[in-house]
Parts: sequence; C-alpha cells; structure tokens
Amino acid sequence: MMRSRLFDFLKLKSPLIWGPSICALIAFGWGYQLVREWGSDYGAYYVVASLLSEDFHLYRDNFFAKGPAYITFLLLFHKIIGSGAAQAPFVLAVTTFSLLYVVFLIAVREVKSNAVILIIVLFSGTTLFGQGSNLSIALFQTLFLLLFLYALSKNIQAPSARSAVFACVFFSIAILTRIDSLIFIPLICFIRIGEGNLIKNILASLLVLGGVFLTIFFIFSWSFGFSPSEFYQNNIVFNKIYKEYNLNYNAYLIRRNGFSHFMISGAPVLIAIVVSIRKFSTKVDRDLNFYFVLVVFLLSILGYIYTASDKDYHIYIIFPAVFLFVLLYGEELSKLKRSGLYLLAAVFVYPCLVMVSSTGYHVAKLQSQDLLFQLRRPADRNLVEAIAKVSEGQVWQKGVWGTFTNGWVYLFSNTRPRIGINPTWFYNGPGFATEGLLIGHGELKKRDQCSPVVVENVPHLIPHQRLRDLKEDTIIVWHQGSYEIRIRPGCPSIL
Repeated sequence: MMRSRLFDFLKLKSPLIWGPSICALIAFGWGYQLVREWGSDYGAYYVVASLLSEDFHLYRDNFFAKGPAYITFLLLFHKIIGSGAAQAPFVLAVTTFSLLYVVFLIAVREVKSNAVILIIVLFSGTTLFGQGSNLSIALFQTLFLLLFLYALSKNIQAPSARSAVFACVFFSIAILTRIDSLIFIPLICFIRIGEGNLIKNILASLLVLGGVFLTIFFIFSWSFGFSPSEFYQNNIVFNKIYKEYNLNYNAYLIRRNGFSHFMISGAPVLIAIVVSIRKFSTKVDRDLNFYFVLVVFLLSILGYIYTASDKDYHIYIIFPAVFLFVLLYGEELSKLKRSGLYLLAAVFVYPCLVMVSSTGYHVAKLQSQDLLFQLRRPADRNLVEAIAKVSEGQVWQKGVWGTFTNGWVYLFSNTRPRIGINPTWFYNGPGFATEGLLIGHGELKKRDQCSPVVVENVPHLIPHQRLRDLKEDTIIVWHQGSYEIRIRPGCPSIL
C-alpha cells in the first residue's frame, strides 16, 4: 500500500517539486562527510582559491596541476560567504548538487515517467557511494562533460550553429577543469554546424572549438594572471611526468577499487536492463545517437586505461557516458512492471539513505564532542597547534615555510604558505619544478637564520636532493607522525 501511494504521489506531483529536494538531500548528505575525512585534494583546491590575490597567483606562486575553472567556482563562494572550516563542506555539497540537479533537469526533459526520473536521480546519487571528498573536481568536470555530450547529442539530431557553440563552450570549460577531458576531442567529428560534407563540418567545428576555447582560456589567463606556458607546464608536463614516475603496467588493467566503485554504483545493471528492453531503431538519427554514445563509452574506457591513474576516484571519467546513455534511453525503464520499478528504486535508494544517515550520525557525534570543524588525524591537529604557537612569536610573518601536502593545515592555523600549497613533487620523486617553486625554494635557502621549516616525510616517495639538503642543514625540534619542524643548529627553542 505504501509503495503504491508513493508512485501515485509521483504521478500527481510535478518532479520540479520533489526532484530538487531529493538532489539537495543526497548532495548535502554526501558533501558534509568532509568533516569525517578532510580530503587533501579538495583541501588544496579550496585553500588555493581562498588565498589567491595579487601576491599569490594560481601557477606562478603555487603548484597546481589542474585547470582554473573549478578554482573560479570556489573563488565565487569565497567572495560571497567567505572561507573557513564551516563553509568548506557547504561548498562541496553545492558542487555535488550542481551535477545532480543537471542530471535531474535533463531527465525531466527526456523522460516522461516520473518514476523513472526518480530512479535516475537516485542512481546519480548512488555513484557517490564509497567516494571521498577528493572526488570534488571530478564532479565539476562531469557536470560540464555531461552538458557537452548532451548538447552534442542534440546537435546530431538537429544540426545548428547554436548547439555546436554551446557544446564547444561546455567542452572548453571541462578541459579547463581537468586536462584529461581532452580524451573526448575525437567527438568533434560528430558536430554538425549545418548542411555540408563531413570534412567541411569537421574543419568548421575545429575553428569554432578553437575560437571558443581560446576566448575562455584568455579570460581565465587575464583574471588569474597566468601565461599559456605556465598552464602547459603545470597541466601537461607535470601530468606526463607523474604518469611516467608512477607507471605500473598492472595499473593498465588491474584497478580493483575503481572497478568496485563502478560495480557498486549499479551502472552495469542499469545499462543491461535498458539494453535488454530496448530494440534500437534502424532510423539514421537514432543510429547516429546510439553509435555516438558507444563512441563516448569507448573513449572513456580507453582514456581511463591509458592514464593508468592510481586514484580510485578517476573511475568517474566513465560516468559522463553512463549518465548520457541513461538519460537518452532511460524512458525504456517505464516498460517494466511496477514491481520492477519498485526493485530498481529500492536498489538505488539504499546507498543514498546509507550516505545521508551515516553523515548525519557522524556530524551529530562530532558536534557533541566539539570536534565538528577539526582535522581528524591527531598529527594534523597537533601540527596546526604547533604552527599557531610558532606564529605567535612573529617568526612566520609572511607565511609558513613548509613542504607538507595538507592545505587544510593552513586554513585551520590561519596562515599561508611561502612555497605554495602541496609542493610534494618538488621536494620528492622527480623533483618537478616551476619558476615559482624555484623562486620560493631560493627564498627558503636565504631565510632568516633561525626561521623554522615544516617538513613532511612522504613514505612512498624518494626524497629529492632539495629535501635531503634541507634536512642536512637543520635539526628536528618537533615531530608528530610524518611531520617535522626543523631549525638550523644553534638556534633558540621555538616550541
């Protein structure tokens, strides 16, 4: 009886009433898990955005191997609500909501059945299950890749310059979020600006994409004060070095955690059900759209394999293709019996309820212990206290000398870096260097005689000669976990 009333309610009420509420509940339920783990990648994005100024540039004074688009999004919220431990989970939740809401809006446009719209929204929430806050930039990238793919699918059905330009705008922003979006560049072959042969359309599409990309790129370049060479160095050169340094041939095919996330999301089951129900039309427009989706899947999988990424959340590069397929052909699910719809809804609602209830429980627990907006690892909390204590002595008036990776430490200690946030790969491994990092390191060597340095020992990386020289020149005066505070011999105690 209860299930029947639920679907009767969905029929009577517009999805524009209940859809955004469900998206918001899932987004905030997932986003506020940040207070449980304070992911380092999201911390780097968030803190970099909060520190940007005339004295702190995105690439020149910092190491940042991503594009400026997501930083712009975070900077917008910094200007509106400020930056802090309380605002960070909210902004992560808004990032998540943006993607879920776009999926919902496209579903409303493409799908007639409210029950199927609900299933698609719940499925999009399930893709977050088991993922940490470091997924944040992938969510933002997926948002624009999905808009790009959807605009392109509409362009295939009804060629027009308008849909082609929109597709190019969305694709350009996706590239300027994360450079691996370039794996979808072959899709420009599908863009049709007007009537004409294939070669003319491809050439025209390249011109439109080039013009749109360069326009958006130089807007970002002017706004953040970086050059094309700085962008290339951080986004292209570093990622190539990173891949070669971490290359493990097993990673090309064996990435168990990424595969597990994909299976747990329910995507294979949902795709299999839609394919088994639908008999794809032989009409030209349907064939083109279906083959287009197949090409998107192929590029996604090849891109994921080629990058040989060691990050679990990079599996999300496949989900724009999954979302597109489900949105374009999800209406087929309405052919299922009501019991089948109940089962699908139950499969996808369970992980969403687990995420929301688990986050709610931990937020309440941490709040009762006065630990809600504190870093989880004791070593991180102790480092924040140590930095705050050292800063009281006016030793770090212009910022902290440090080689550590956790950007949240700067936020919680109300300080700023002197060598950029997360210079890990400058002081470890291949020693990747940019002009800004080299200048910062040169200033570090010329620092005041007794100015302390915070060093992080990264267990899985071999220290670069720069870090070895720094250690040889200093002694440890404070140690917690992988962190050390060092000063030159003969200097007075600072802690």
